[in-house]
Amino acid sequence: MIILLNISTNIIVKAETIDKNSQNFSLSREKKENLYSQKPSKKLPPCANSDCDCKDFKTQVEAQQVLNAFSGDPHRLDRDKDGVACEHLP
Repeated sequence: MIILLNISTNIIVKAETIDKNSQNFSLSREKKENLYSQKPSKKLPPCANSDCDCKDFKTQVEAQQVLNAFSGDPHRLDRDKDGVACEHLP
């Protein structure tokens, strides 16, 4: 299990369980920019370099392109974790 905590605008704290049968976990910190360091092959909207929300897209297809471009869904476009971004969009 991995939990990401945004403790500031530039730092993400990641808590990972060490053993599923215990409550021990390890913490690591990384700069938020590292989440966006991938270079997508298709042109993405400007929000892809900072933080996209479903309201930033006109269609589900546009949102899906951003979801597919970044591993781990850093923009939280797939709330129910089924692989489909912003399902309510046309």
